[in-house]
Amino acid sequence: MEEQQMTRRQRRLLKKQERERGSAQGHRRGVNIRASYIIGFFVIIGIAFLTYWISKGSSDTSQNNQNETYTATPVHWHANFEVSLCGQKQDFSSYGAVQHAGSPLLHTHGDGVVHIEGRIIKKEDIALGKFFDGINIPFDRDRIMDKKNGDECEPGKPGVVKMFVNGEPKEQFRDYIPAATENGKDQVIHIVFE
Repeated sequence: MEEQQMTRRQRRLLKKQERERGSAQGHRRGVNIRASYIIGFFVIIGIAFLTYWISKGSSDTSQNNQNETYTATPVHWHANFEVSLCGQKQDFSSYGAVQHAGSPLLHTHGDGVVHIEGRIIKKEDIALGKFFDGINIPFDRDRIMDKKNGDECEPGKPGVVKMFVNGEPKEQFRDYIPAATENGKDQVIHIVFE
């Protein structure tokens, strides 16, 4: 009988130990599941924050880039130009006869027109000096083509480079920024050496 009781006792102890073990494992399993949920929650929050931060940063960058440009969109502007040396109007019809002379942004087709076509990043990119550089013509306040201030047009009479826009004298020379106009006749730039 004692053997049976011990067996019962052993069985009870065994069952008790199993219950305690199962309870501890269940508790650990519950803790692990809760920890997984918490970690998952923070991972999702982190991804959401990172996505927001990246998208906000890229929109700020594109907005800054747009704010830093002279024009937000591509333009197609024109300005007529003439160069006269000692009373002789210079012929630019050979410039750009095949395609265009200058850069894609700032060029001529040999038609006596400065063409400004594209998105302008900095206004200095369309300065008159850049145009003349692009068509390989020396130009600044002291020189146009092969004439320099002090060279003579008539014996004993030194010449000077002058610049006019729509008949008004201008002092910007190379730094002059053509106005935003699609009709070149609205803006006539005349460089004179006399």
